[in-house]
Amino acid sequence: MEKLGANCLEFWPCHHVYCKECMASFFSVQISEGNIKFLKCPEDKCDSEANPKQVQEVVSADLYNRWDQMLLNSTLSSLGDIQPCPRLHCQYPVTIEEGQGQCPSCKFVFCGICRFGWHGIEPCRLKHSESKKIMEIYISGTEDQKKLLEDQYGKKYLCSLRDEYLSLNYLEENSKKCPKCRAKIEKMDGCNKMTCQRCSIYFCWLCMTILNLGNPYKHYNDRNSPCYNQLFLGVDEDEMWGFNGDDEDDGDVYDYDYEVNVLQL
Repeated sequence: MEKLGANCLEFWPCHHVYCKECMASFFSVQISEGNIKFLKCPEDKCDSEANPKQVQEVVSADLYNRWDQMLLNSTLSSLGDIQPCPRLHCQYPVTIEEGQGQCPSCKFVFCGICRFGWHGIEPCRLKHSESKKIMEIYISGTEDQKKLLEDQYGKKYLCSLRDEYLSLNYLEENSKKCPKCRAKIEKMDGCNKMTCQRCSIYFCWLCMTILNLGNPYKHYNDRNSPCYNQLFLGVDEDEMWGFNGDDEDDGDVYDYDYEVNVLQL
């Protein structure tokens, strides 16, 4: 359906024209996802950008203010020696001198590299959002990349973070969460009827169903159960000798009864 010119937006200098309603949806998604460099003409291989007035016409005031602030921060960061204040409620332009910035508005003193509070000669500390990416580079990168990271963050700190990163990966790959209290549990041996050491429920290791406290083994004896006759599925034959179906012993179960957030710095 054709629309009046007042309901359309024309990009310059390409002169491609699109409906304002469509561009409002497109711009809103890009701004919400932080893609400030993608407010361009949707035409394939066209680099024409929307100007601030066009953006303001089609998106809400909140989204426009957010885009305007992100654009300013991006511009300041590209200048190198000028950065926005790291405090979200401030964002005042700050001049970086010898790696240090002091906001003239809120007086916050910070490091121009990691943007945390000023730490003097101590190595920079990683933000949680950067930890995984940096660790992947440090573990599998080239020697030059590792040396560069060690110069910036310190070898001792990076080695400690690496150990925590590998431990977290191990837990994610080898543990499951209790279906009731969400405690991390690693099954070392024994049958598939598990006992959570935090909340004391019984549950099935295979399907993670909470089992009946009075008769947890019914889950494995019921022909209609998805785990029928699978009490020992995946268990070594040597572990099955001497098992009594009424025995409450599940073998060795290691219960990680705390939230594992080792990369939240």
